[in-house]
Order: sequence, then C-alpha cells, then structure tokens
Amino acid sequence: MSNSNESVRVCVRCRPLNSKEKGDGRQTIVEIDERTGQVTLHNPKGDAGEPPKNFTFDYSFPHTITQKEVYDKCARPIVCAAMDGYNGTIFAYGQTGTGKTHTMDGGQGPEMQGIIPNTFEHIFGEVEASGTNKQWMVRASFLEIYNEEVRDLLSKDSKKSCEVKEHKESGVYVKGLNAFVVKTVPELANVLEYVVREAVQRWYEEARGDAERGDIKMCAMVGNMNEEGYGCDKDPKAGKIWRERGARYKQE
Repeated sequence: MSNSNESVRVCVRCRPLNSKEKGDGRQTIVEIDERTGQVTLHNPKGDAGEPPKNFTFDYSFPHTITQKEVYDKCARPIVCAAMDGYNGTIFAYGQTGTGKTHTMDGGQGPEMQGIIPNTFEHIFGEVEASGTNKQWMVRASFLEIYNEEVRDLLSKDSKKSCEVKEHKESGVYVKGLNAFVVKTVPELANVLEYVVREAVQRWYEEARGDAERGDIKMCAMVGNMNEEGYGCDKDPKAGKIWRERGARYKQE
C-alpha cells in the first residue's frame, strides 16, 4: 500500500456485468474490499477447494462506486498538486470494454461526468475562488499516439508526425505542440469534443485489418501570472496535468 507521500498510485475499478454477459448466464467472480484495497478473483472453472487469487492496490472500487467518489480519491489530489506547480498524470488502462471511457469521460449529467469534465470544473473553480489576488493562465494541448507516431490534434495537419525531444531543465516535450489558452469550462470541453470527433473520423478512414489503436492525451497547463505577465511555462509554480485514455476502434 502506498502512503500519501508516494508519487504513483494504482486504482482498480470493477464494472458490473453488461446485458450480454447477463444474457449468457455469466457470473461475477470478482470481490472488492474497499477498506483494504484488495481484489479477490475466483475461478468458476477451478477444482473444488482451489483458493482464490488476491491482489492489493492503493484503491479498489466496486461497481457501485460513484463518478464523484472516483474523482475525489484518484484525481482530486493530482489536480490540487498541479495548481501548486507540480506535474501530474492520470492514466486509464484496460482492455476494450472495461470502462475506461466511462471513467474518464462519463455520461450526461453532473452525476455521470467522469474524471476529465470534473477536472475542468475543479481547475476553473479554484481559479474563480482565488479572487483578484491571483491571475491564472490555463492552456490546453491535445496529442495522439497512433501507430507509434505522435500527432498534434490541434495542428492544421493533424496527420503530421511530431518529434519528441528532451530538455535538460524542462524534461521531455513534443516539439511544436500547439497550446491554446482557455478561459471557461465550456470552452475547454468544446475543444476536447472537437479533437475526439476528428480523431475518431480519422481512425475510420485509416483503419486496416481487425483493429487500429489511438491513445488521446490531453495536457492542461495551469499557472499563476507573475508581475511581468508571464504564465505557465515561465512560471515556477505552473503545473501540467496529463490525462490519458486509450481507445480502440474495431472495423466492422
């Protein structure tokens, strides 16, 4: 188990059986212990007396967990740290159908919104709550790793491959990656909706074989404006939040 000072945490979320699985007579074989973070797997085809397999994570969530509870436990501390100038990444990993999109994007309505829209509201809520004592700049970038190539989804030519570089002070970065200033939650959400729609359309056009894979990554840079008007990249208290969600399109 990680403590509050560790920088990497792993959280597991168990989804409920879907209608097809229920129709096929499948049974739940996963037990979740939220208190200890333990996940127990039972083998339905195992021999009598076969012991279950136990795995322990920083957090484990049953299918009854709410979107807000997932955000508060997994993402809120990272966003708070970014507002204080630290970098952070929220990465959703899992095979097709496990619920990555539901966790990261969510659905319609405040109760169903996922980590990404909750992050938008959190950032701009903090900005508004700071009043006139601080001036903030929020910039957003969107990139995609597709067939081992990095693409800038806000570029006029989103099919062009970008170079990944490393700076001795600022670390790894994508050369020429566009970053746009955003001032409201709807403005940021509209940009996200646009880039996802364009990316999905391109996957349809480029798909070959059984499946193609694209991982969309969004970076929100949050920083205080100093007396000279500099913000984000020149501000020592600017933080970056990376949110990543793997997506798979299967050609029919």
